[in-house]
Amino acid sequence: MFIPQGHYKISDLLFPAVDGQIIAGEGQENTILENDVNNEPLFCFGNPFVSTGSKQWCTLRDLTLQGNLS
Repeated sequence: MFIPQGHYKISDLLFPAVDGQIIAGEGQENTILENDVNNEPLFCFGNPFVSTGSKQWCTLRDLTLQGNLS
């Protein structure tokens, strides 16, 4: 999965879809995912709402995960 350059405000927990998924941006300063609603986790390698939701061998690269300061 490729996320183009931009500053994205995220309002829900993100999960990888498949084992081995690579989620890549266009660089640490160029692709920013910001938690827009609370101070909860932004990304989870597995879906906690599904008993078989755990994913393995996933990669995040070339992006920034930014928490919510409030």
